[in-house]
Amino acid sequence: CFLVLWPGLPLSCVEMMIGFMRRLVVFATVLLFALAASAVPRAAHVFIISIDGGNPEIMLRSPMPVLKKLAKAGAHTWQAQTIVPSLTLPSHTSMLTGVRMDKHQITWNNWVPTNGVVRVPTVFTVARPAGFSTAMFVGKEKFRHLLQPGTVDVFNYDRTASVDVAKSENRGATNMKKEGNVSARVVAEEAADYIVKHKPNLCFIHFADPDG
Repeated sequence: CFLVLWPGLPLSCVEMMIGFMRRLVVFATVLLFALAASAVPRAAHVFIISIDGGNPEIMLRSPMPVLKKLAKAGAHTWQAQTIVPSLTLPSHTSMLTGVRMDKHQITWNNWVPTNGVVRVPTVFTVARPAGFSTAMFVGKEKFRHLLQPGTVDVFNYDRTASVDVAKSENRGATNMKKEGNVSARVVAEEAADYIVKHKPNLCFIHFADPDG
């Protein structure tokens, strides 16, 4: 089962996005446990694939056979709506928690170790205690803010392969900060290697390139 998302497109209807993400991501994870004793065929492995800053209109017009094959085979939407402002860390936090920024309180958009981790449950909070293996492969270190203790078995951000990219903290801001981005190719290769060997039940994969 694959879930393909692109959080960077700024749209307005926050409630629709939150409701959709809660049903599609959290329900899909809980479903793994709920159907364990049932004879009904179930997805043993769920992959949440985020294309950071991706534009669905461009994707639909582009020759992307692998992505479109994954979308057709799994759960996907071309109309998902993100929060405002549509910054990487706050929007992905809403994606993986199902709540708005005013509730999850991740209002910054860079790696700030002293800020700690998100304080509301994530999809991994549901999956890991239920006995499912979890993993995250990301192109930006700021995703460490989603690492609640005991919820993610493997977190992979390959700092040695990162390249500094200048980004503004907020859209329209003139002050620029550097952050290390790992290319989608490296993230994909490292995720694929781990998936083949360990077959996690729930795996989040983040591709940073379109947002770079």
